[in-house]
Amino acid sequence: MSRKPDEIPTWLQQEDTRAKAQVQTGEMVNPHAGQIVSIDSKSKPKKPPKPALVERSVKGLRIRKDLQAAFDTLVLQEKLRGEGKTGPELADEAIELLCKKYKLDLGAFTR
Repeated sequence: MSRKPDEIPTWLQQEDTRAKAQVQTGEMVNPHAGQIVSIDSKSKPKKPPKPALVERSVKGLRIRKDLQAAFDTLVLQEKLRGEGKTGPELADEAIELLCKKYKLDLGAFTR
């Protein structure tokens, strides 16, 4: 639905005229205000592709609260690092280390 020029309020016509004049002259009302800048998506570095999804299941473990806090801190540190491991990846690594310590062959459980 568009309005006829005579239906547009005077103040809106004045603002439109002022805005068009500013665009043509490049004048800014507040040069200290933040400006929207378009970024060429081709110049951004691309993230590496995510690894193939691993089939996972949920297993509730009852662990001490201090170990849970330490694990959560480790997950956060890895997340803040940017390309660190995720919580499930760290949990997998911990289980693998336990299996190695107690000499359990993980090959017997893979498909």
